[in-house]
Amino acid sequence: MKSYVNQGIFYLYDFIYTPMLSHLIRLFYPETCAACRGFLISEEWVLCSHCRHVLPVTSHHAVAENEIVRKFYGRIPIVFGGSLLYFHKESLVQSLIHELK
Repeated sequence: MKSYVNQGIFYLYDFIYTPMLSHLIRLFYPETCAACRGFLISEEWVLCSHCRHVLPVTSHHAVAENEIVRKFYGRIPIVFGGSLLYFHKESLVQSLIHELK
């Protein structure tokens, strides 16, 4: 009989107290975007929607002869090269790299 009572207490703890505690912590220490320092909504993680859509994404994975391969051609033996984002000074990409460090 005692084990059923303990299960009920853990049930209440998991589904009531844990979300309340996490919301209270988030009230005093809100999660912010790594790029623009804006507040994140509950469905966002690391980057806000605006910053995620503004990132300068490359398409190097789709093209065999891309800028990376041309830049390193003759310097090192390279089969394929690519990058996810274009890097510009004072941009969101630079601030993300600094946050990663």
